[in-house]
Amino acid sequence: MITLISHLDVDHISGIHLLEGAKKFIVSEKEWNAAKDYQIARCKEIDFHPFSLQPIPFGPYQLGKDLFDDGLVYLVFTPGHTPGLISVLARVEDGWILLASDVGYSQESWNHSILPGYTSNDQQALESLEWVKTFSQREDCVAVIANHDPFVKFGIY
Repeated sequence: MITLISHLDVDHISGIHLLEGAKKFIVSEKEWNAAKDYQIARCKEIDFHPFSLQPIPFGPYQLGKDLFDDGLVYLVFTPGHTPGLISVLARVEDGWILLASDVGYSQESWNHSILPGYTSNDQQALESLEWVKTFSQREDCVAVIANHDPFVKFGIY
């Protein structure tokens, strides 16, 4: 099992030990390098694998990682909330599902350019929100799901 850490912000990294069954954690190098000492201290004895950003066909900067090198799952560099924030884009039968991480907290965020409560870079956060909004309007976009959206319902896509 691979567990993606989209960002090492305090609200998410504090629960990392709840995922003790994961064999491998991956995180963008930008996020890993931006993490504070106290955040990294919480990760002792956890097998982290930072990855470098590579050109991909998606995202506000077209950088990320083709997770399995097959074009089905992309880790998309969507910075702004944190320096190395990653969203996940997965190919499904009818198109794409975008797991927008904390780029925004709900559809309202990208539809109205509402930044997350904390940003490391407002300009990058706006660019990432704009990319999510544009992607959400594609014919082949099945769904965009934000981490903290209270309106997300369980479903099969």
